[in-house]
Amino acid sequence: FSRPGLEVELKPDVHAALMIDRAIPLGLALVESVLAGLEAEGAHLVSVRIGDLDDLRVELRVSTDGVLAPDRPNPKLMTGLALQLDATCESPDVGTIIRWRFQAGPLPALSVSEETALYARV
Repeated sequence: FSRPGLEVELKPDVHAALMIDRAIPLGLALVESVLAGLEAEGAHLVSVRIGDLDDLRVELRVSTDGVLAPDRPNPKLMTGLALQLDATCESPDVGTIIRWRFQAGPLPALSVSEETALYARV
């Protein structure tokens, strides 16, 4: 995901988790959005921000300073992924590729025995 003169910036600030059936559509949407940003004409920066809102709601925003190609990312694909994630699609600002808000859950807690096993394997 790199090209000379183009930077991908990641700013995560999230303390929530998703079940696998919702994490996969999120991952696919993220990849499609970043690829669209990397392919945008004149792009120098693709920014990915994911952060907590309230009540374990999360906002994902991917933006670029370039001009997106028509139909990038694919609107039908992105609509389907948003539906699988049960995300609301917020009105995009100039340069915003996606801005989704969705419900997440609490981070999983490791039991003492699982935590000990993790350290034992390291």
